[in-house]
Amino acid sequence: MALIIRDEQVRSLLTGRASALEGPLLKKLALDSPEDHLRLGDGGALTLVRETIRSGIRRGIHLEADLGVLLRLYVELGPGLELAAERDWANKVLDHPKLPGTLKVTLVSRRLFARTQGRRIVLHRDEV
Repeated sequence: MALIIRDEQVRSLLTGRASALEGPLLKKLALDSPEDHLRLGDGGALTLVRETIRSGIRRGIHLEADLGVLLRLYVELGPGLELAAERDWANKVLDHPKLPGTLKVTLVSRRLFARTQGRRIVLHRDEV
């Protein structure tokens, strides 16, 4: 006998798990990007983490490590990857319905961070 779990049931389970992911991702943000955590403040950091988790779940990215990579992308390139030169390509990969979450974040992070060679993209005041 096969057990069938519908997409909405999986999403419901993952949404319940989302609150358990907040603490570890907040800690990762504080440790990996203390300046950004300070700039965002506790409330802003929590909002960004929650947005990352929601976005990740919607895109089929469920593992804590993969959500950590997505969080780094959002911190450095914006929640919509608006600072990424290849934003459209990156969002297509992240939204791909059949690619595994780990592959999605690996492909996107490698390609986008290779372009900057690990340097942060910073907007000049007249660009903001």
